[in-house]
Amino acid sequence: MTARSMILTLAVSLPLAGCAPSAPALSGNIGAIRSGAAQTRTESAGAFAAINTTGRDSAIEGLLDDNAAPSDDALAPLITRDTAARWNAAFDQIDAYLAGLQDLTDTHRSDEAYARLAGIGSALQSGVLHARLPRDSSSAFTAFGAAIQAGAERKAQSIMRETDPAFQLLVRGMGDLVAGPGRGTLSGIVESQWRERLDGIAADEYGNVKQGTRDQRRAVIIDYGKALDARDAQLYALASLRDSLFALAEAHGAAAKSRDGATLYWIEQIDQRLAKARASVQEAR
Repeated sequence: MTARSMILTLAVSLPLAGCAPSAPALSGNIGAIRSGAAQTRTESAGAFAAINTTGRDSAIEGLLDDNAAPSDDALAPLITRDTAARWNAAFDQIDAYLAGLQDLTDTHRSDEAYARLAGIGSALQSGVLHARLPRDSSSAFTAFGAAIQAGAERKAQSIMRETDPAFQLLVRGMGDLVAGPGRGTLSGIVESQWRERLDGIAADEYGNVKQGTRDQRRAVIIDYGKALDARDAQLYALASLRDSLFALAEAHGAAAKSRDGATLYWIEQIDQRLAKARASVQEAR
């Protein structure tokens, strides 16, 4: 079930915002957040794949310009398998936490869920796990794990209130790693990569036809414009991924405060951003 269809299903049965939700309603809210997190994971995979495709194309052009032989290093992906695996591990931990919360709303499974949540909280503070997570996120995961452990004996709603500040810090921090300020972000890598490609078109390709015919010059200028569109589509996809992570944080915060309508609103935003990002990339091809 998509987040959109889940929202339509839940909307008819949820209590008014601000009231303490029933167990089924709270479970539905948490399920919607899990769906939003899964959508965001899918969005990240698509963004990483697009970055690597563009990077490979740019590297091939560079080898052709330099008349150089291909090599593993020359054609290495910008987003390595290790980096992608670290992001997947981060989403795994977020989903495990949300699954544990959802289990707590089932009285028949709550004892097991309490123990599982405590284990998740302990694991998130472990250096062994940190070695598999996105770099520069260890302190946020440690704080998140400590918050989970601190609230593991409580009801699901109380745990969400306890963990929300750390969840906000963690997920928003992941968003900043995608498209925050600075060159070390994924968007910074993409901008640098495209700058090199665009400079190559302007300097080399246009330089070769500068004294050529009008049609030859037009063709190069059109190629430059297409490259700009492709760059902007990738940057938009990364900005959308960042915004989806922020929306995930907002949804968790709303659920922690029993604001059911706001929870579902933010999950709907993730659905819409993913659809727009995909459409933008398709249009740029």
